[in-house]
Amino acid sequence: MDAEPAALPRVTVVTVTYADRWDAGLSATIASVLAEPRADLIVVSNGTAPDSAARLDDAVARSSGRIAVIDLGRNRGSAPAFAAGLTAAYRRGTAVLLLDDDNPLPPGALNVLEATTCALESRGAPPTALACFRAVNPVYRLLREGASPDDLFSELRPGAFLSTDVFARHRQTADPRGVVDTRVGAVRVAPLPNSMWGGLYLPAPIAARGLQPPTALVLYADDNAFSAELRAAGCEILLCLDVEIHDTVDWRESAEPPRRRLRVPRVLRTSRDDLWRVRYQNRNAAYLSAEQARGSVAAQLRLAVNVVVRLGLLLAAGLLTLRLRAAGLIVAACLAFLRLAVCGHLTPQVGEAGFVQSTHNQIGVEKMLTAYLYTSAAKIEDDLVVDLARGVYAGNGNSVSGLHGTIFMADPVDGVQSAIINTVAEHGNWNFSDSDMMSGFGIAILREGPAEYLGKTVNADQFFDYWMYFGYSNTAHARLEALAIDLEAFGLGVSSHGG
Repeated sequence: MDAEPAALPRVTVVTVTYADRWDAGLSATIASVLAEPRADLIVVSNGTAPDSAARLDDAVARSSGRIAVIDLGRNRGSAPAFAAGLTAAYRRGTAVLLLDDDNPLPPGALNVLEATTCALESRGAPPTALACFRAVNPVYRLLREGASPDDLFSELRPGAFLSTDVFARHRQTADPRGVVDTRVGAVRVAPLPNSMWGGLYLPAPIAARGLQPPTALVLYADDNAFSAELRAAGCEILLCLDVEIHDTVDWRESAEPPRRRLRVPRVLRTSRDDLWRVRYQNRNAAYLSAEQARGSVAAQLRLAVNVVVRLGLLLAAGLLTLRLRAAGLIVAACLAFLRLAVCGHLTPQVGEAGFVQSTHNQIGVEKMLTAYLYTSAAKIEDDLVVDLARGVYAGNGNSVSGLHGTIFMADPVDGVQSAIINTVAEHGNWNFSDSDMMSGFGIAILREGPAEYLGKTVNADQFFDYWMYFGYSNTAHARLEALAIDLEAFGLGVSSHGG
């Protein structure tokens, strides 16, 4: 007979919510966790709407201390959010179960997961994370039918690019499914190389390792990167076919498993409003593909061929469907981060990104990813950069032609341009003085207190993160009708050298 719930070890459940998700699934997910007497819940509020936030606060007040909330303010992406939740959960020294906010926990699921872990440990299996079955994932459905993980996760082969590997050969393999006999009965399992966040169970010995997703990926593929860290740490992942989570939001219509070796992605049918998501997905997936090929010349050569095939097909499809610009944006995002991952550093080229103004520094992987994240975080319409918008407009010849944002903005062209136009309309153009003592006009953005600059801790009063100077006379400090920009934030140290 099973032990009483109170005698079983406690489990910390972590979920991330955003926007207005209370009725979409968060309410049901919270209720299901609280129905498990030995479970505690950490909710990461990732830019939650006021109404859902108020309801969450009410649930916390009625939970007798079993719900803790980590409020990140704005939406920082799934990777930073799950990292925050995992950090808090690891401090408790318990097993950890990750759920999406629309993943109600099935009754008895914790008992089955814990019993499966005990059974695996008793037979000497390596540390094993367990993933709950979710029918919304088409790959999970194929695994339940006995499909080969090697075929379904072709992107994990060194040298593969996304899901394309022209060198792969289909091999007939034995049924990968197995059965684990536990104290609660037989549990069917299947090997799972990559797990989604929602439904991933980390037994206490794995949680004690403190593994984290790479937060610089921000959004998409961060769960795959976390799975890769589990594998690199010597852990296995098994899909528990009999522990099924029923998502309250069914996204299966937009998900599709790989059906053949060469497949043009459906990205070109993506609406303009969602194109930024596709660029995120492809950028991060390209980065992970390149990471897998690192250290092997053969794998990198194989990767190069697969890149040419995959991106060539994408450009051809873009040409045929008259969406060449969308295809080009995705290709550019992939190539930038392929080069970054393969080389381990990047010497930026002028015009490669909105914040790169010169090529005098080699930038490492973490700083480049962090810079992409943070330099795109400031909205052009925020009060802090109203003057920046006006100055950019003036320096661009009182025009928004050619101005653009970064790949992390939902609408990197029209969004920036319209924001600048609206700002200038509200606040007016720059009015430069006729004084002979002034060679131009500029602004600087400063930080308070100490900060890290090129690996050293300095007083922030001694430098500034960003400055811009527009010269209207030709002097040593300025250049006639030129805009000088310098960005020192996050150790980048890139500048336009006086225009």
